[in-house]
Amino acid sequence: MEEALFPGYVDGDYLFELEPGDETIDYCSYEWQEINDPVMIATNTDAKEAINTIETTGITYDYNDLYDVSFLTQNCFNISASAVVYPEEINPETMLSMDTTIDLQSDDVKVLIYHTHGTEAFADSREGVVEDTVIGLGDELARILTEEYGINVYHDKTAYDYVEGSLNRERSYEYSSAGVDEILAQYPSIEMIIDIHRDGVKEDVRLVQQINGKNCAKLMFVNGVSRLTSTGDLAYLENPYKKENIAFGFALHLKGKELYGDLMRKNYISGYRYNLNKMPKAALVEVGAQTNTVEEARNSMEPLAAIIYRVISGT
Repeated sequence: MEEALFPGYVDGDYLFELEPGDETIDYCSYEWQEINDPVMIATNTDAKEAINTIETTGITYDYNDLYDVSFLTQNCFNISASAVVYPEEINPETMLSMDTTIDLQSDDVKVLIYHTHGTEAFADSREGVVEDTVIGLGDELARILTEEYGINVYHDKTAYDYVEGSLNRERSYEYSSAGVDEILAQYPSIEMIIDIHRDGVKEDVRLVQQINGKNCAKLMFVNGVSRLTSTGDLAYLENPYKKENIAFGFALHLKGKELYGDLMRKNYISGYRYNLNKMPKAALVEVGAQTNTVEEARNSMEPLAAIIYRVISGT
């Protein structure tokens, strides 16, 4: 049996584990606006030739350090206490050699944005206003990717955790999985998917970094290995793209560090899957937490778009 990096550890301010159906956080629950048109397709426009310069202190790691697993677990990854992670799954050579680019030359839809927990909101979100939730963040990210970078985006605005008029996260990953499958069948040109969430932390924690004079909610990419210390491999959550998902999230993290420094939290590795089995370039991002404001979360969409563009364009 392979030597495993477990039990995992978390050295941040997490209040709970990012697991399906976890209800330990008092999420914002209120009468939800019905969404008559649950999806939108952003139109393709001319991309800007250069990314806007952001005044912040970037962090670039020494290349040799990135080949040290101990360095990675100290600086780049948080591993859940309930997850079993094998060294080969965070193998530096494998992660750093992955081709993260996609073909951006055609007008086909290339990126899918969706929300397994679409009702997740922020400290000052207005009750019943979809714009003030993570779905609103998806709108802004889709707009920037389309208008500034010329990437054709499909934004699924379905709130998969809002069932029959009330908040219910018990099967939200199952529902979002089916929704994503339908969209991928309709648009086989999609090469990247991203599920936008916001984290849950202790009430005295503020995940904020100032970028170019604006307060931005910090970003964290999440991966899952479908393997728990208590049960071993989770056969019902099989994911043939585990290594590719982790490598893709790692590339996003490194680019974020390079461009925006401490805007990036460590990538989090859980024992679950989070629908990342759909394709190699699948990502889940936590934009701040319930203690952030809507404005702080929205401000983070510009750097997030730049990170995504730089990684998938190879620039």
